[in-house]
Amino acid sequence: MAEITGCEVFQTFADLRDFVLNKLRFPSTQQSKFETYGWVPSVFQFTDREFRRKDGTTFTRHGSWRVGEAELDHLSVFYADVDNADPSGPMLSPHDVANALVDLGLSFFIYTSFSHKAEHPKFRVVVEIDRGISRAEALDLFVATNYAVLGGQADASIYDPADFLFAPPADPLVITHDGGPMPVDDLLASAAALREASPELWQVVERAARPARADITPEQAEEHRAKLAVLRLDQSIRGEVSASNRQFVRPEWIEDYLTEAVGGSRWQTMRSIMGKVWLKSGGDLTRGEMETIFGEIDAASGFRFAHRHGASKTSEIIEFVMSRPVPPRIVDAEAAPEWKPILEREESGIVVDTVEAACGEGKTHDMLTRIARERGRYVYVCDKIENIEKRRAELLRIVGRDVMRFHIAQAHSQHEEFTVAKQLRDIRATLDKLWAGSAAIVFCTHASMLMMDWSDWSDCEVIIDEVPEVTATFTLNARDNHDLLRRYLRAGDLDGQCYPMSLTQEGAVLAQRRRVDAYDRQHYGLLVMLAKPNTKVWVKREGWDDPGSNDLDFFCFSSPENLKSFRRVWLLGDEAMKSLTAKVWEERWRVTFRPYDFERRRRAIPISSRLTILYFSQHR
Repeated sequence: MAEITGCEVFQTFADLRDFVLNKLRFPSTQQSKFETYGWVPSVFQFTDREFRRKDGTTFTRHGSWRVGEAELDHLSVFYADVDNADPSGPMLSPHDVANALVDLGLSFFIYTSFSHKAEHPKFRVVVEIDRGISRAEALDLFVATNYAVLGGQADASIYDPADFLFAPPADPLVITHDGGPMPVDDLLASAAALREASPELWQVVERAARPARADITPEQAEEHRAKLAVLRLDQSIRGEVSASNRQFVRPEWIEDYLTEAVGGSRWQTMRSIMGKVWLKSGGDLTRGEMETIFGEIDAASGFRFAHRHGASKTSEIIEFVMSRPVPPRIVDAEAAPEWKPILEREESGIVVDTVEAACGEGKTHDMLTRIARERGRYVYVCDKIENIEKRRAELLRIVGRDVMRFHIAQAHSQHEEFTVAKQLRDIRATLDKLWAGSAAIVFCTHASMLMMDWSDWSDCEVIIDEVPEVTATFTLNARDNHDLLRRYLRAGDLDGQCYPMSLTQEGAVLAQRRRVDAYDRQHYGLLVMLAKPNTKVWVKREGWDDPGSNDLDFFCFSSPENLKSFRRVWLLGDEAMKSLTAKVWEERWRVTFRPYDFERRRRAIPISSRLTILYFSQHR
């Protein structure tokens, strides 16, 4: 959500309300709160942003970027998020707040958030105002409204410049009312009187600006490691350290744990949350305090983590998190090192025709019918080897008597006598011997598509059946063997906070071997990945420069650039545009995804009439 992708101008508050509640409502059930649309009640000036191409040259895009410096300090509505995070205060429902606003005669709309539950309401309130307000005025209005109407249960952290609002989820509770606008100047006068009488109410919102981070010197790193060693042995617990203290834990993190928001895994979600706790504290919590917060978060789920994973996994997560140094903060933002994203854009010019449909609606059948009808040349890419035969059999049923008009071939790793690359080269040589315009279809897998050089296949269209996985992250502990690893890996010039990696000559030789010894197996997969011509690999700077105290964190991306030679690129998937693959290709390589519609099959049993069976298992 870095780029403003649309701007709407509304004549009335009712027009804005209808747009947010209808046009921005998410069209299907979300898997997490981050699967959403967003909106900002402000306008952003157009600014320039620099990007880098693959050859190292740069270009500038003029656009509307969601950064604080570009936002006009002028909000068109007042808004507040009620999350009921204070257990000592009243538990407010959307109807409680709506009744209070109706009594004040205000126009407003309310919608519940993704994390809303009947027993713990969470919702957004948007109120019409009689004039535009600045961010500072919005904060004053928030304190006064939070005190008088919202029971102290609203979130004060959403009024920074360029902060955006989550749009309604797929099935929210909505309350609307047509009244009059909030009288901004009158309420600001009341806020000023309240501030004089109760200045403590403003303490929650008067936070220092978030300072930038500085790189740490070797001396600071050594001092910090010594401090961490002491903290990991310290079982003391300060009275104020608790999961209910927003200084250490944000309420939505506990909600993320309950919904297993990270990877659908309780373990991954807990490790992510504890990492954020550690970072938020500045790396200044003792082992006892981390265990206390861990236990209180797990208690919200009835101690599921403790029952499922036991004390050893708890200790493993805390040890991992507390081994991560937190660089000291600096006040002078101009002195901070320049930050660059790893996904700086390159212009590939690739257009992907995207066929999105749920399972059973006939997207694969429609594509195979098109192939049989048009009789061109195609590379058909399946997600698994076993699906190649299924697609081939379905094509033969559709083609029928015309099967002899097609040259059909397949390439995959179960043909052990030849590599997949060798199989495809041989198939290409065969196609070149056929008469011009003869029909052909070649089946292969996602893995071979991503690594293959397709520059000689410009007479073919490629159909990618199901969305391929194009990203990978993994960690390698090489603290005692870092010098040996450098024999195989070479780091390029610093790219943001990462180094792009490549193979040394010795590493390239090792990557081609079929049999490796026990030590080399520890990083053989990494070398094979680097040997693929279409895969980019980076390593975090801190691990490569300081292997004694940091693991090596690697990031891998498979580029779509090897698809540029095809006449046309197709992607078939249930929700392809929501996939990480689509987002990475669009963000990094400026791939254009063009929706393609077709006549869907009628379902024998509508989804709404299907039966859901819930079951319990000791196994995942």
